[in-house]
Amino acid sequence: MAAGTVGVDPAGYVHLQWGPGSGDSAAARAVFDEVLRLLQVSGCGKLLTDQRQRVPATEEYMGWLLVDWLPRAGTGQLLTQVAVVTARPLHLRLQSLDVSSEGKRLYGICTRYFATLEEASQWLQETNGQEPGT
Repeated sequence: MAAGTVGVDPAGYVHLQWGPGSGDSAAARAVFDEVLRLLQVSGCGKLLTDQRQRVPATEEYMGWLLVDWLPRAGTGQLLTQVAVVTARPLHLRLQSLDVSSEGKRLYGICTRYFATLEEASQWLQETNGQEPGT
């Protein structure tokens, strides 16, 4: 896919690796639609998204993500847990935080941020989406 690659990891989560083409809104939407499809067929409820090569999203695309994609992912607990390998630029991290905050508030999606793929993968494998201490 032009915006990145996506597949189901044998460890039990959907793995999304953003690429430099992620600035194309149509391509990024196609990636997110594929993420939804894989969450449905796998039933895993977990997503690891590597945003280190992601480029900034447009306002229109962010709107779509919040009002169209997120409700489809959050309704019925299709997506319950997200591990994010963060991008370096602050504005990209802030965009990601907007989505994860809404996901938590509206659907209870648990999101954590990591510096490495290894840490993110380990967290997804060790947890069931519960907040620490619950």
